[in-house]
Amino acid sequence: MVALVLAQGRTVSTTTLVSDLWPDEQPADPRAALQSLVSRTRSALAEGLLVSGPGGYSLPTESDLDVARERTRHAAEALAAGDPHEAVESARAALELWRGEPGDDLLDLVGGPVGEELVATAEHRRAEAEQTLLDALLAAGDHQAAVGWAERAVERAPLDEDAHLALLLAYEGTGRGADALRAFGALRTRLATELGTDPRADLVALNTRILQAAGSSPSPAPRAPRRGTALGLRAAPNALVGREADVVAILGLLARSRLVTVLGPGGMGKTRVVQEVAHRSVGTTPLVAVVELASVRTGEDIGLALTSALEIRDTRGLRLGDQVARTEVHELVADRLGETETLLVLDNCEHVVEEAARWAAELLAVVPGLTILTTSRSPLQVGGEQVHPLEPLATAGSVDGGAGPAVELFRARALAARPGADLPDDVVDRLCTHLDGLPLAIELAAARVRTLSAQEIERRLDARFALLTTGDRGAPARHRTLHAVIDWSWNLLTAPQQELLRRLSLLPDGFGAQTAQEASAVGLDDVEALVNQSLLTVTDEPLCHTARYRMLETVREFGALALDEAGEREAAQEATYRWAVDLARREVARLEGPTQVPAMLALRVEQENLLHVLRTALAADRADVVLPVFHALGLHWSLRGAHTEVVGLGRDVLRVVAGWQGRTVRGAPDAPAEQLTREAGIVLFLLTASTPNGDPATGVRAAARLRRLHRDADIGSRAAALTDLLADAGDPLGMGPRLAELHGSPDPFVALVTHLLSAQLSENAGRLDEAIAQVTVAHGFATRAQDTWGAATSALFRAQLASEQGDAAQALEWVARAREGLGRLHADEDLRQLDWLEATNLVLVGRIAEAEPLFTSLVETDDDPVPSGLGGTAHELRSIGHAGLAEIAAARGDHARALAELEAANASVGSGPPRRSPWYTMFAAGWLSTIVLPAPGTTGPWDPDPLPVPQAERLAREIRVRMIAGHRAAPGMVDYPVLGTAALALGAYLWSSPGLGRVDDGLVLLELAQRMGARQDVPSLRTPDHVAWARTLHGDARVDEVRDAVGRLAHDDLPGRVMEILRTGPWTRPTA
Repeated sequence: MVALVLAQGRTVSTTTLVSDLWPDEQPADPRAALQSLVSRTRSALAEGLLVSGPGGYSLPTESDLDVARERTRHAAEALAAGDPHEAVESARAALELWRGEPGDDLLDLVGGPVGEELVATAEHRRAEAEQTLLDALLAAGDHQAAVGWAERAVERAPLDEDAHLALLLAYEGTGRGADALRAFGALRTRLATELGTDPRADLVALNTRILQAAGSSPSPAPRAPRRGTALGLRAAPNALVGREADVVAILGLLARSRLVTVLGPGGMGKTRVVQEVAHRSVGTTPLVAVVELASVRTGEDIGLALTSALEIRDTRGLRLGDQVARTEVHELVADRLGETETLLVLDNCEHVVEEAARWAAELLAVVPGLTILTTSRSPLQVGGEQVHPLEPLATAGSVDGGAGPAVELFRARALAARPGADLPDDVVDRLCTHLDGLPLAIELAAARVRTLSAQEIERRLDARFALLTTGDRGAPARHRTLHAVIDWSWNLLTAPQQELLRRLSLLPDGFGAQTAQEASAVGLDDVEALVNQSLLTVTDEPLCHTARYRMLETVREFGALALDEAGEREAAQEATYRWAVDLARREVARLEGPTQVPAMLALRVEQENLLHVLRTALAADRADVVLPVFHALGLHWSLRGAHTEVVGLGRDVLRVVAGWQGRTVRGAPDAPAEQLTREAGIVLFLLTASTPNGDPATGVRAAARLRRLHRDADIGSRAAALTDLLADAGDPLGMGPRLAELHGSPDPFVALVTHLLSAQLSENAGRLDEAIAQVTVAHGFATRAQDTWGAATSALFRAQLASEQGDAAQALEWVARAREGLGRLHADEDLRQLDWLEATNLVLVGRIAEAEPLFTSLVETDDDPVPSGLGGTAHELRSIGHAGLAEIAAARGDHARALAELEAANASVGSGPPRRSPWYTMFAAGWLSTIVLPAPGTTGPWDPDPLPVPQAERLAREIRVRMIAGHRAAPGMVDYPVLGTAALALGAYLWSSPGLGRVDDGLVLLELAQRMGARQDVPSLRTPDHVAWARTLHGDARVDEVRDAVGRLAHDDLPGRVMEILRTGPWTRPTA
């Protein structure tokens, strides 16, 4: 069959067919065997398709090979007629006929003449079609599509100059000039090596045109390289971990730029990365040469290193110190590199960077086909240079958060050192983080696994330079210990630059240019020198729009050791103290009015450094530093709502302040006592005011110290006013008049705060209209003073009040105002509270799709510290999220899902203090209401069970007990809205369970809840819904009668009436 197809309709003689079918050993009767085969073939074909004649057999029909030939011919005719698009269509149609390789399914023909002819014919037809398609694509201007076909043609025929001409045209058309130049260089090398000839004239002209388009001069007369394509490459001792993205990026830069420098501090793995780049470039670049400059002592020796690495043997007798000799060496090197397209790698340029830069610039100017890749701790600073900084290896993976390349590297090297070693995930993560993700440090630490456990290595990292000393004996000396790696760069610094590094090592969180100058009195040039040596990294600080310089922890520890060796620690520490105190006082002075936001941002940027200074000063008992720095940080944290930060340091700060009397400042006899005393007043006030968020004992002692200091010294009018308020904090009735007096304070901050406090007292008393009026005044004060914190805080309070009243639209309006200001202050904790408030009110206005993601984000809260305003734990935030999702499920009519989310909320909140919070009372009340009342959207008659279900009994008991206990502990401090919310739910529990016999008490609680301002910001606690169902169940007359009776009670008598009902039974179903 195949033999007849290949004959293209011609008759094939019997003799020929027998010879083709049985080339090695013919059957006993060839003609009979052939006739039998023909009969079987005819039975499988259409009748009349296989024709016998006097001379043999034929297959007078068209095969796929014939169709392919005709379509290719038609494509060629269309191309000749000037219709490249038609040519492309026909050529593609021809190629679409191929399904795998011809003959693959004819195993009997493999190796035989028929099989070989079939393969050869099919390959010829396909090659014709592919070439025609390639020509048509180029003519049509579709260079992108042409690239693949041209590359295939070159791969099929490496010496085919037509195929290379098409490839260069395709590369040129797609802007891939560098690839075109490399392809030409590879062809030139192959032609010279295998045929002893040069590329033809049209190829040379096209190559010249591409060079000129790239701003290069035409290449010199091509000559083949004298040796192989790779010089100086080293075989990798093990797998390269975590640098694939860097290798790909560098290869991309080399395709666009002729000079690329890989930057990074010592031990970052620059050499391994460029070796990998060089290995991958061998396949596409005719000559790749790596020149290692680490052993070069002076710039004059670079020429010798180049001639040696490039195997130039014509330098005998030349003295490289001689200018004439240097010129001759330069010409020899340039001539060698100009023989073909070349990638030259110059490794470790930092100690001879000026001379390396000169060589690079001169060679690039005279060798058009040259690309240079360098590694250095500082850039070459040559025109056209592209830099690629190597970053530390990440500890966590970028996609799924699993093990990152730093951890993978440690594990691979540690297990190579001691197979079977126990490497706990958390320990390895911390190790790699403490080692800055520095590959060399990680490898040195992993090598220690031979003799130490991972936990022991971690414990010894405080002395990392003593620990990480045993490296690979085959590595250069500068890479055998961690100290040697940093010392290599250290020795390239001037004395002032070394002093700068020593002094700035005391700042763990980086610094700006101004800080560097203040801490060590140096110029920006010295800072830039440290950057150029990769001892500092530079990032843009987005908060203040300034440059931020940072040290790897390894470099910082090296600087700290050098600081001790130079005997400068005490002087440097004093300079750091002065910087911190000056910064703290400068920014505190700007924490009000229009300068508040930039001052907050400045303190946020320097927070970690100030904290480090504060802890150092606390350990040294330096009250002269502790007071101003904690004053600034405490105000900063308080304005951001991060009250737990204040609490965390409270005990240690109070210890340093203890014993403070008037003008005597322990530990700072020469400090200005008056300023420190005023700072001490605010510090003690902050510690006292943060008592609800932390350690009560510390707060009590701070309050005592504050009263004593106020009695004995002038702590300033603001601190004095706030201290007097604290004295009345336990007596809300007495505090109200004092607050009213301070509403007119000349101090805008005091006036603002006292209006907010008055509003809080009014809200607690259930007088929401009064609270709204006072908050509105406070917001006006803040807006006029351009005080962002005051305006945002009062807007947040105003949103809460609107939410409590059930005015969701207005609540959302105030939420938007608060969010703008809190966002500018980066008050993350208050913003999280705002998310909850916004989500709750979005549900109330029916915007469920917007609320759901906010509640879901709360459910997904991790275990990091969270807003104290929402309870202070991730468990509580998750509980709030579930409760919100319950309200959404209820709004959608999915009552079962709502109850399930409430169960999840209850499980998330945990036990202990969280269940004593006002929020938990609201949650439990909403849960109880959801259980005892009909699902939202229910209409018609309602016939509840006469007795409550057990779960409702449990919730009612829990709410009752907490309300009674709270009232017994502080009878004069009643939170009316919270008690009213509890009364609303407990009332529904009673009036919806007539079998308990306490319907009237339930209706009384319903009316008391309305009078006390029960919170309306949860859908299940909306009093109109409760009233409507109470009227449905018990009639208007009975509800109105109770309402009139409760209406005669005085406002102050409302809590007592609630407590009276809560203490009266029964509350549970009768026992059998």
